[in-house]
Amino acid sequence: MRRYVNLVLKLGSPLIASVFAAMWALPQTTVSNRNRAEAWDIPVAIKKLPNGLTIVVSEDHSAPTFGLCVSYGIGFRLEPEGRTGFAHLFEHMMFEGTPNAAKGTLDRVIEGGGGNTNGDTRYDFTEYIETAPTSALDPILWIEADRMKTLDFSPANLENQRKVVEEEVRVNVLNRPYGLFFAIDLPGKAFDTYPNAHNFYGDFKDLDAARISDVEKFYQHYYAPNNAVLAIVGDVSSSDIFVKTGKYFGSVPFRSVPPKPKADEPPQTSERRATEQDRLANVPAVALDTACHPAIHMTQSSALSQASYCIMDRPRGSTNIWSKKSRKQFRWTGA
Repeated sequence: MRRYVNLVLKLGSPLIASVFAAMWALPQTTVSNRNRAEAWDIPVAIKKLPNGLTIVVSEDHSAPTFGLCVSYGIGFRLEPEGRTGFAHLFEHMMFEGTPNAAKGTLDRVIEGGGGNTNGDTRYDFTEYIETAPTSALDPILWIEADRMKTLDFSPANLENQRKVVEEEVRVNVLNRPYGLFFAIDLPGKAFDTYPNAHNFYGDFKDLDAARISDVEKFYQHYYAPNNAVLAIVGDVSSSDIFVKTGKYFGSVPFRSVPPKPKADEPPQTSERRATEQDRLANVPAVALDTACHPAIHMTQSSALSQASYCIMDRPRGSTNIWSKKSRKQFRWTGA
């Protein structure tokens, strides 16, 4: 049986206490290593441009290279109702070129300088990443600023990327055993609000209904400098980066950004069960999920995530189980 497990526990539970007790019982050499890691001081300099773009720089002169990441405050959970999959679709659109740099220019600029580029969509943000030798810094800053100003909003580009995204859905979900059920189906049963429960890959009806005017509006709303953070780590000077980002990004206008949707979930007062069939699956699959308190801090969330890996093979306590059985029969039950 293939098992997919995503277990999150309430802070302060006996299981969490036992996990961390075991962690503190590690040999002294491990504790010493941890202390040295905690003492590591990462240099960080931060500046906000007049248009709202936040610049974060961390100098590391160990090699003549740098990494750059531009993150926009729009992800799966934040896309508007009726626009499922738009955050991911737009990630693709950002590689279709601009009026100043046709499609393919970005790749040639970055890869021609010995670097590489990628992008990905997360729950609360979408990020675009480059790594390259420091000699490519200025061209990469220019081209990132260029696609923050505008894009090539052509129906042909939209249709091309819509087909790419829909084919990705077919490959990863519709025509694949289990079809990422733990990431797509499970949230729809575990949560009640649209931001948390909707299909982040996108329903085809929403993707097919998208028009170029919808895409341009989405860009104007969310791909604003005041809704973005640019981070650079590597063999650079903070003061030099602040000057260069002002030069390349300073002319990108401040834009109005819609308020983030409310994602608060009502308390779950009882066990939930769900069943689904999968014609492609011949053996069962299982996923577990337990709601956390919404006030848990990011650092605590990271600790709980690590704890979930430690206990993945030995689920105990009050949990919900989402299982995909043969012929994809799901059962979500108490354990």
